[in-house]
Amino acid sequence: MPIAPVFPGVTTGGSTGVSLLNMGGDVVDLTDGSWTLLDPDSLIDTVSFSGGFNTVTWNVLGSGSQNYQWNAGGEHRAPRWYKALAIDNTAITTDNQLILTTVMALDASADYGDFNQAVVVGAATDASSVVIDTMDGSGGIATRSGTGNRVYGTWQKSASTAVGNANTTHGISTNLRVGRKMIGGYYVGLKAGELQEKLGNRNGNTDLAASTAQHIMVGVGTSGSSVTIAAGDQQRFRATFVAQTINTVIP
Repeated sequence: MPIAPVFPGVTTGGSTGVSLLNMGGDVVDLTDGSWTLLDPDSLIDTVSFSGGFNTVTWNVLGSGSQNYQWNAGGEHRAPRWYKALAIDNTAITTDNQLILTTVMALDASADYGDFNQAVVVGAATDASSVVIDTMDGSGGIATRSGTGNRVYGTWQKSASTAVGNANTTHGISTNLRVGRKMIGGYYVGLKAGELQEKLGNRNGNTDLAASTAQHIMVGVGTSGSSVTIAAGDQQRFRATFVAQTINTVIP
């Protein structure tokens, strides 16, 4: 079941006196004490934060499975960190009209290309559940095959749409959860100079339960059903997010 909100949660969001110009968002620091780790199969060894990057060190994953992919069916058994989604000390529920924008960048060096990896940052109705239809997650996704190109896109429940190439350095995804519905998301992959390199979108089209508290969630995992992980393998990423709600009643 969803956890009760514990404040402070997410504090950005355009209330009176907060500028909406060039909002920096909340920096994801998984070591700051505000996040709860759910790791059903004890796959995480350590996590550290330095220079804006989170570095996740893994235990052994000896047998690959769709269960460790965020964009595949089965169960969501991949590790994730989560906390209550709150804006200006107000708990956000499925009754709110939520706009969530994420910015992600994977470390480009070969040192962090140990396995075919994925990271998601998004909203979830129940991030403590491994059941896909209970979690109801959506947001941004970043993947990388070994030391290959970094790929950025949008993640909707158990599927994703993402594109990248050698020029893509980071990605932005904006997702709507409006009218008790997971609507979908748009994404753009950026290159040097903050210029567009790749873009796309994906529909969510999933009903959300009424008046249910939401989580903000950061998940790590694999980007293929046969991917295995050796003890000590690492992935490294940085991320920020901006959560906003909109009053859709026109005066």
